[in-house]
Amino acid sequence: MAKIAIISNSTSRQDIKNVFEGLGHQVDYLIDNSITYNQLMTYDLIVSTNQYSRKEVIKQCVDNGIPAIVAEGNSSSVSLGKDLGMFDQNEHQVSDWNYLRPLKISLITQKIPKLGCAPYLKPTWCTSFPISSMAPGGEALCSMYHDRDDFIICAQFKKGTVDKYGGTFGANCIFMSFLDREYLTRNAIKMLDNAINFCFQNYTTLSGKVVDETDQPISREVKIYDQKTGELVSEITSNEDGLFSAEVFSGQSYYVIAFDKDNGKKNAVIIDNIKV
Repeated sequence: MAKIAIISNSTSRQDIKNVFEGLGHQVDYLIDNSITYNQLMTYDLIVSTNQYSRKEVIKQCVDNGIPAIVAEGNSSSVSLGKDLGMFDQNEHQVSDWNYLRPLKISLITQKIPKLGCAPYLKPTWCTSFPISSMAPGGEALCSMYHDRDDFIICAQFKKGTVDKYGGTFGANCIFMSFLDREYLTRNAIKMLDNAINFCFQNYTTLSGKVVDETDQPISREVKIYDQKTGELVSEITSNEDGLFSAEVFSGQSYYVIAFDKDNGKKNAVIIDNIKV
């Protein structure tokens, strides 16, 4: 159980507090114009929904190791994402959920083949950023397709990676724009739960090597599955030395399949019950 501060400019967003509590966390709902640095440094995670006036306080906390999830609902909270170095362009409002797509299977989007159209039970618009405006250390996870650029609605930024202004992130951070809305779907809540685990670094690296029948390293498609549920966790390709690695959540078991669909005597090889 984590101690989480949800920061908003409105007292009406108790629904998001209920979501975090339903995931088993201790939550305080704070109005943004009254927050202080010393106060926020007592929390394990900061979540900003519609934050207005104290962006510099949140940035100071992130710089000193407190992870943050930034949800964008208006131009003021968008500037928090820019102030944190996630992006350097202005936001875009998007609502055509037919073009929503996960960009990759990751720690946060694993077990979620699709969001089920919009991440809301009552679809509406949300804020996004052009993928070209993202920090070099960021990793885009979900976007709305556009003919000129993908517009990101979810991205992750690891501690120590480079931000948009040449500095580094002081803690793991998530951009998850749809948290500013009500009526989240089950898949959206699952993504949030995964994001919280990412922020707390509850993950490790699963690595291995793919070789052919003569024990020579080869580059092949590799998929990692959850041992308990059978759900796909990661899709990767081994390099020319046969090596692969992927981030997975700690304390779970997985099985790995290497595919050789066109070249070898076997269609696939499985390694079962890998505990990490």
